[in-house]
Amino acid sequence: MLGGLAMVLVLNFVGGAVIAIVVWSRRGLPTRVVLTTAGVTFLALALSIGNGWSDVTAIFSTAQPWTLQAGGAAFGLLLIALIGGAGIGLISGLGHSRFEPRSRKNAPRWVGPALGLLIAGLGSMASVLSPGRPTLPDYSGASAFFPILAEPLDAVTPFLFVTAGMLALSAATVRFAGHTFYGSIVGFTILAMGAVIVPVGLQESVLAWIGAALVGVAVILTIVRFSARVPALAPLIVGTLAVTEALETALIGPYRGARVGGLLAAALIAWLALTWSRALSRADGARVGGEAAG
Repeated sequence: MLGGLAMVLVLNFVGGAVIAIVVWSRRGLPTRVVLTTAGVTFLALALSIGNGWSDVTAIFSTAQPWTLQAGGAAFGLLLIALIGGAGIGLISGLGHSRFEPRSRKNAPRWVGPALGLLIAGLGSMASVLSPGRPTLPDYSGASAFFPILAEPLDAVTPFLFVTAGMLALSAATVRFAGHTFYGSIVGFTILAMGAVIVPVGLQESVLAWIGAALVGVAVILTIVRFSARVPALAPLIVGTLAVTEALETALIGPYRGARVGGLLAAALIAWLALTWSRALSRADGARVGGEAAG
């Protein structure tokens, strides 16, 4: 499910990053949030590249010097990690800046994991009802230098990316609620997300695809609405989805070290989600308190 969401969010990534750069140039973004998220993303991507370096060298050509290819690959991949980290950092900054809506309702933290588990259950039910072959587990971590670290490192960036995108999208739904053009862009993004998370098996029939897409749109809209009212719930909802995927890998154990790696990934994502949620709670509480004092 996170993969489909990430694919659509990528389409809005460049535009959001440009907006974030403009806002940051006017000192409208929290520098600490941007740098922290960007740094964690870059670190996770760099470590993942290093841990999976054998997959990179496997496609090297014997017609060129190995050192030259290794240097070019390392430079290119680290540059991509740097750009990706900066982009995710900027997008996350939008969710903590003036784009972040004020919390109009209070909600206990368990609401986030509860919604995440409900959405994960709907996704599992859709996969079971979907005709065709079941999805095979991911074996890519088997070739890593440290297979036990493959799952934790690979889980961080999608979680940060999807959470940052959801926060920015939730803020945009409130900020552009009365704007026809920008509001339609936000609405189209939500529709596109609902369409891409439909399992492949349910896409063979038009009626099944439309029905599943409507359910997907309802799921995305639920996340966006709850996150718009209480931004601190967004990391908990997305984090719960990521934790269930990591626990599934731990349960299946497709390669040696995957079981422990899945448990480590679940613990790491849970910690990141709680930390991000607390940061949003503090930021939102400070803003509301400042406005009340004013």
